[in-house]
Order: sequence, then structure tokens, then C-alpha cells
Amino acid sequence: MFNAAEMTRAAIPIRSKGFLQPISDVFVFVMDHAGAISEMTGLLAREGLSIMDIELLKIREGTGGTFRLGLNSESEAERSRAVLIEAGYRVHRL
Repeated sequence: MFNAAEMTRAAIPIRSKGFLQPISDVFVFVMDHAGAISEMTGLLAREGLSIMDIELLKIREGTGGTFRLGLNSESEAERSRAVLIEAGYRVHRL
């Protein structure tokens, strides 16, 4: 049983998170005002881009916060970056 378990662990790709497909991250600074998250996510939804994961990394009341958006692929992350930049958001990728 131990040998079989070792072989199974060895077959799991190192760069993935378990058996889930890795996501591609985009970091977006969003100003602090009512509806700000809805505006950002709505913009991506209208372009057919689906956010798979979202996390608020940092916020200062009255100024805004940085969100990490996880998208399904590198191409979707790049499209999201371009759409958000065109709309005036501060966006970066690592």
C-alpha cells in the first residue's frame, strides 16, 4: 500500500494545486466606493470573462483595495488585464 501511495503522489504534477487546474492571476486596484466591485466584475462579465477566484488583499478605508482575480487561463488573464486597463483600472500580473 505504501508503494502504491508513493507512486500516486509521484504522478501528481508539482505545479498544480492538487487535481484542480491552475488559475492565472490578475491584480487590480479598485477605488473605495459603493458598487466598485460590481463595476469591475460586471465589466469582465460583459466581455465573457469568468472570475474563478477572488481575494481582497489590502484595503485602506476611503482609498481602495487590491483584488487578486483568478482566471481560467493565461489568455483570459491577459484579456482581463487589457479590458481593465482600457477602463482605467490599475492592473498588473506577476
